[in-house]
Order: sequence, then C-alpha cells, then structure tokens
Amino acid sequence: MKGVSAAVKVGILVMLVGAGGYAIWQTVGQRPAGTSAFQVFADFDNAQGLPQGASVLIAGLPIGQIDDLAIRGRKARITMTLRDDIILWSNATVFKKSSSLLGAFFLEIDPGTEMTTQADGGTVTNTRIGDGEQILTVVEAASVEELLRSATEVMPKVEGLVVSVRELSD
Repeated sequence: MKGVSAAVKVGILVMLVGAGGYAIWQTVGQRPAGTSAFQVFADFDNAQGLPQGASVLIAGLPIGQIDDLAIRGRKARITMTLRDDIILWSNATVFKKSSSLLGAFFLEIDPGTEMTTQADGGTVTNTRIGDGEQILTVVEAASVEELLRSATEVMPKVEGLVVSVRELSD
C-alpha cells in the first residue's frame, strides 16, 4: 500500500465504514416478526408502558412486536405482529411484564397447548388462533400504585398482629 495515495486510502476506509454501517442498520432494523408474519390482539385494562414497537416474547426469545394501541370501550386493544412459525392455541395467555423499575413493559406469550385436560379427567381440543384473532386470557403486572395500595391495606392488620403477639408474650 506504499504506492497508494492517501486519498484512495481514505476513500476505501469510507466505503468500508459505510458498508459496515449499512449491514448493522439492516440487522438492527429487522423486525422480530420478520417479513412473513400474522397479527393477533388482546384487550388490557392498562396499557401504560407498552409503546408501539415493544417486544413480544415466548420463553424470553423475541417473536414479534406491538404494532398498534387502540381504545375499545374501557379496554386498551393491543395488536401484535408475530412470526409466521409461531402457533397459538385458544388457551394461550399473554402476560404484561415489567422490564425495568422505570415503568417499561413487554409482553410474554404462553402459546397454549393443542389439548387441555379438565378436572374430571376429560380432554378438550383447543383451536388454533389465526390471523386477526384475539388472545382471550390476559395477565397484567401490578403497578407500583396498586402495590402501595395493597401495602397500605395490609399494614393495619400487621400492626394488630404485632400487638396480639406482644400480649401473648406478656
């Protein structure tokens, strides 16, 4: 490279950095659902902390993202786009989980099973959830406000218990 001018070296370096930047942009910019995907939705009481683009996971692995948030009566309807190879059954459950103490959340899906055993020993065949259908079972994380309210309700009971224990030890 001794005979190559500085301008050519800089040009090659700029092209390599540009190609590397483009490759990173393509990789990071990929949607977890990929190009072949389907949509499902779930209705939540509280969609706070779930922005568009938030991750949807199964067993901690990204399988999609939140695409739309809308109000349906008193509920928040969250539409998710998921990879096409994901199979969801009618007993699927979507969980709203906290990803940090700062109020960020993500969704985790238990895809359900093809067969469900009932309490009487019988079995039920579940149906497959298709494009545009609803995940009926939703489990939401408790908010900090709800936890504080519960602690406030429990404290008088704990204080009463402490007083009773003191009386027993006297």
